[in-house]
Amino acid sequence: MVDEWTVLPGDEALRRAGANAAVVEAGPVTYARGDAAFVLIVDAGDRPGGSMVDSRTGIELSGPFPGPVPDWLHRFDLPWLGFARLPEGCVPLGEVHSRGGIRYDLVLEQPLSFAVLDRIRPAAVQPVPDVDWLTDLPRCRTAALRRFLTGWYADVPEQEAEPVRSAVPLPEPLLAFYELAARRPVIYGTHNRVDPPGALYYDDWGRVPFAAENQSVWGRSFDPGEDDPRVWGDGLPDRERLSGFLLQFALTEAVFEAPYAGHAELSEEQRDRFVRKLTPVPLAPAPIPEEPTRIFVAPGLVAITFPFEGTQLSIASRQRAALREFRDPGFTWDAFNG
Repeated sequence: MVDEWTVLPGDEALRRAGANAAVVEAGPVTYARGDAAFVLIVDAGDRPGGSMVDSRTGIELSGPFPGPVPDWLHRFDLPWLGFARLPEGCVPLGEVHSRGGIRYDLVLEQPLSFAVLDRIRPAAVQPVPDVDWLTDLPRCRTAALRRFLTGWYADVPEQEAEPVRSAVPLPEPLLAFYELAARRPVIYGTHNRVDPPGALYYDDWGRVPFAAENQSVWGRSFDPGEDDPRVWGDGLPDRERLSGFLLQFALTEAVFEAPYAGHAELSEEQRDRFVRKLTPVPLAPAPIPEEPTRIFVAPGLVAITFPFEGTQLSIASRQRAALREFRDPGFTWDAFNG
């Protein structure tokens, strides 16, 4: 673990590339390739979606990649050395390895301590959405859905929305969902999807398909003609009616799309100990992503646990600081960028 605070002059970091080094500046990243190493120097700071030290174990690189950099990123004949650049100099991050992708995902050979990470990538303290919407659940799941989605996506700018139009009469919970999604389309889902109102139709059983998994593993339809209709999947009814299913969908999708998250496979005992810090959502176990999925919340945070080749736990937030207290949960995160 990199837990010592060492600062080198910027020219010393570049010298680690060796003789005959070519240097390319690309926004917050300096790339240098010489006879000895491929050096990457990343500006300190928190830049979601951009190039940055993203976690204790990784660096994210985002284009454009000018000049010879794309070629350098596909060559592995030299060691790759990472540095973080601060005003006082460059902090060595050790060797890094590429996992590739559209945005390059680099893995640090030695994880950083949180003390080092906080100086390289300080997390801003931000307001987080509360969980007051839970008080609406006993009387109106649709009201809870509205309040959750409005609070969770408050940082997403609203866009001008057209009136909701559908050839199929819309039950009140789905109309409420569509009205919010029209202003913030992320609400339709970035992993799984609720179909837009113009795509609704009656199937051969007289039901209305309205949601599906991203690889069509599951789909959901509802019985038309009811204020809060029954939801069907694989020929069987879900435990929750449409208003409850849409809230389950919104909560699980919030985990999948959030920029800040943690995931671990753990024992049932570890899971139970962890979720004691959270508030269970008083809905039936969700059928997505796996049956049964349990959902928990805290201010600015949603967590889901589900069985899949063991016991899985995922937590997520749209504010990085909301995950800070869960950095050391008594088990090792498989991935964590809080």
